[in-house]
Amino acid sequence: MANADVQVTLRGSAYEGGFPRYTPGEHIQGSVMVNPDKDINCRAVRARLLWYTEGTGDRDEGVLAEQVLTEGALRANTPTHFSFSFSAGNQPWSYAGHHIHIIWAVEVVVDMAWARDPHGEARFILRPQAA
Repeated sequence: MANADVQVTLRGSAYEGGFPRYTPGEHIQGSVMVNPDKDINCRAVRARLLWYTEGTGDRDEGVLAEQVLTEGALRANTPTHFSFSFSAGNQPWSYAGHHIHIIWAVEVVVDMAWARDPHGEARFILRPQAA
């Protein structure tokens, strides 16, 4: 079974607590590097802008946007680079509480037929700028 290293990088942002920080509606840009260990013919490489909860209780999530970066063949041990661009959502804002966290991320998934989909993500903070 083929596997792939998927690295997601965000750029053009201030950092807060080790994570990039964006304000609601701000432009998010970044890049993806996919390096499969074997030749694969993927259905698609998709980038998704999403939020999800972590902590106690059920997991909630929302996908705000999705882009297909490529379809078809990816060559073994040949890093392939893609760019993406999204407009940040307005809510919910990032939150780190005792029982629940609201996490924002750009997730990239290599959609493969009849196989586990390699993926990677880059987390970020979404909140208005402090006054």
